[in-house]
Amino acid sequence: MCWAVLKGIFVAKNTKSLKLQAFSLMLATFAASCGKEEKPNCTAEFQADLQKLTTLSKTLTSTAAADAFLNKVNDFESKWSGEECLGARERGGAKSELKGSDEASRLKDTAKRAKSAFSVPTSGPQILTPTATPSPTATPSPTATPSPTATPSPTATPSPTATPSPTATPTQGPGSLIVTLYEASDYCTVASSSSPATLILNPGTDSLSQCRAQVGHLASKSIWSVQINGRCVDISDTDAVSACTGVDLPVVAGRPHVQFYDSSDYCSGKVSEARMFNLSEPLHVQCMGWATNPKSTTWSYKVDGRCTDVADTDFLSACVTMNLPIQKKSNEREILVFGSSDYCTGTVHKAGALNDGDDLFTQCSNLKTVNSGSAQAWAYRLNGACVDVADTDFMSACLSINTPVTGLTQVQFFPGSDYCSGAVSYAGYLPKGRSPTLAECRSLRLNPLAPSSSSVWSVKVDGACRDVADSAFEQVCIGL
Repeated sequence: MCWAVLKGIFVAKNTKSLKLQAFSLMLATFAASCGKEEKPNCTAEFQADLQKLTTLSKTLTSTAAADAFLNKVNDFESKWSGEECLGARERGGAKSELKGSDEASRLKDTAKRAKSAFSVPTSGPQILTPTATPSPTATPSPTATPSPTATPSPTATPSPTATPSPTATPTQGPGSLIVTLYEASDYCTVASSSSPATLILNPGTDSLSQCRAQVGHLASKSIWSVQINGRCVDISDTDAVSACTGVDLPVVAGRPHVQFYDSSDYCSGKVSEARMFNLSEPLHVQCMGWATNPKSTTWSYKVDGRCTDVADTDFLSACVTMNLPIQKKSNEREILVFGSSDYCTGTVHKAGALNDGDDLFTQCSNLKTVNSGSAQAWAYRLNGACVDVADTDFMSACLSINTPVTGLTQVQFFPGSDYCSGAVSYAGYLPKGRSPTLAECRSLRLNPLAPSSSSVWSVKVDGACRDVADSAFEQVCIGL
């Protein structure tokens, strides 16, 4: 529309017969139809690329991260430098006019500030006060008559008008981090009428409890940036405890530090849980033992500074599926049962450990319930390997796993499959090297969750599947 009107004006201007009044009218039409025309809405692809980079820009914690981010920004600039549209920089943010080239410049500036901040050499941990404290030997005011005793003592109490001191902190130990929280500033500067808080975080203790004990007057404030051992980090604006808890503690051997995030795929913003894990204890026991809000949502988690984006799920499911190098016994296998995914993602229903040499039926019955409400199994994960199963109940999925016991033959009976899949009706162990007696067959245990059926279609013996003539369970059993 705009270009058509503008083209008409130029054509008409070169026509000698055009009267001044008509030309003026055409100019007015252009101004009315084009001068107020808004830019189109940004495409979904442009919005996604911009929002991802904007979120990522708040998580830069090293020069290497800043360099990697700058490469991504350069790719964004090559792709979108000519884009002009209406959109929002962040998910849920207000719309405004956006230019691809301007956004790229803004993101580059962020990367350069991060590189500059992390390039500053530091002599070691030190408490950084927000404003310079007046020197005890400062020169008196020109109008003041210097008194021989006027020089303040080095231990003199600060003037009542001095900037308030940061929150009191615990004793600094080896490897401690000095963390200062700033509100209303992305650059670790003191904003008007605000008072930062300086905290000490010690390795070996989870950051959540340390932060809750120290945030003090900033507990209900929004934090925009943090200073870690003198280096400034612009973060996704969040509450004080989350800003503090999101700081990566020094790595302690055998005790990984993990933070869980409930609204970010990039480990930024609000932290829902944070703990030190013990690699010598079962993971599901630790997760279920200290979860304060097990049903909270988890989008990502960070282990000793490394972020993992997960399929959005509940906290407990995200926790028990972490790939931590938990120490296990030589005959122990970790099992997780999934009731709504063929790929071992999302909600976990059961978790536990299976030990070779122990009765499988008892072990399956004792699996811990991570999420109630479903007894179904679509897949299970055994020692990190995912196995897609014919959709069935969780007991059948568990009972179908080969778990040898010395001197005995493991058997599983399948009432609805010729291929040893799906529901398991009976399972257990029989004497090795001979046919079982009727009493021994009747000693096998019935799965209470399997569909009732008197017929067996197939049987698995020590892991090998046998298709049998569809017959009653006892008849098939004594014929083994």
